[in-house]
Amino acid sequence: MKIEERIEAAIHCEEPDRVPICPRIWRLLLNLPGYKCQCWKHQLKAGIEFGYDPLIFYPSARVDNIRNPYATFTDSDYHLRVKLRITQFQDFDMIVREMKTPAGVLTEKRRQLKPGKRYGFTPDSVETVDEHLIKGTGDLEKIPFILPKPEKAVNLHDFYEAMETVSGKGIMMITDYMDYSLAYACGMRELMIKYLRERKFVYELVTILQEHALETLRLYLEAGAKHIFTSGFAWGVGAGWSPKMFSEIFAPLIKERTALLKSYGAVHHYYDDGTVMPILKQLEDCGIQVLSTLAPPPFADNSLAKAKKEVGNEMCLWGNIDLWNVIRNGTPELITTTARKAIEDAGYSGGYILGSSDGLTEDTPNANLMAFIAAGKKYGGY
Repeated sequence: MKIEERIEAAIHCEEPDRVPICPRIWRLLLNLPGYKCQCWKHQLKAGIEFGYDPLIFYPSARVDNIRNPYATFTDSDYHLRVKLRITQFQDFDMIVREMKTPAGVLTEKRRQLKPGKRYGFTPDSVETVDEHLIKGTGDLEKIPFILPKPEKAVNLHDFYEAMETVSGKGIMMITDYMDYSLAYACGMRELMIKYLRERKFVYELVTILQEHALETLRLYLEAGAKHIFTSGFAWGVGAGWSPKMFSEIFAPLIKERTALLKSYGAVHHYYDDGTVMPILKQLEDCGIQVLSTLAPPPFADNSLAKAKKEVGNEMCLWGNIDLWNVIRNGTPELITTTARKAIEDAGYSGGYILGSSDGLTEDTPNANLMAFIAAGKKYGGY
């Protein structure tokens, strides 16, 4: 089978010639010779070079004006006055951003950690936010002015080139990280407090971001996109929301997205690198067709075997192999044993893509990556 056919079969819970193999490799690309970035071209190149089945991440917008403190707002229809003040300290730089919109001023403060002062095991852990952009109801009317205009943020010329190039060699997913924008705009702690004290604010904020996301995704769907990837970790139970909260606030948003995608015949991929077992049935009811990353303990409380038994062939499962204790720090033997068990637990009757529990770190040994891919090819046949 062609790579694209193999992945499509698994996504639709049919048996391909073997289980597709797709580690989340884009972070590792930054440290590999000949790879300078994480663009779709380099993701495709890596799939060919290392011999796996690439699901390629293609960002829905080139710049996130909420998450990126250095955004220039060239994709906006409005004249915004932005002031950026950076004060250097020993361990971090304090970045203060002020944006004057037609509806008023937004301000935020971030601490950007210096090299060697980071926490966690990924380069994502490089900053904390002392003051978030959106602090209350009065700031909601300012948000539309800072969001990128979809027609300006979407590069359809590049999208068409990517679709043509990737065809047959992998699958390209348009990625939307609205949950990141939500977390950065208000802050997780503040958002949960407002859910308890000022629930109307939370609904209004997520509605503004959802409408903008759907407007952007619709441009890609009109242009022929067939795979949409929704990030949902920031509104999952692993982030602190209860299943009841998830059902009230976020499940309706996901259902709305799924309905839009189905109207265009597109597949809905859903990402949550935390615990998903308590909301697995809800995700199935939302119409999710591919679920990742099903991280195992100690990162999250997910069981691949139980998830497969619960969803059967109603949802394709992607991931589960511990990126840190197995792929990065494990022996080739441990990697092989773990991959084989995952295939046995979820690969029967189709509907499983062998993958990592999240993005592989930059210092993952090449030998371990190759052992992971080899294990999938050895034990993934049908």
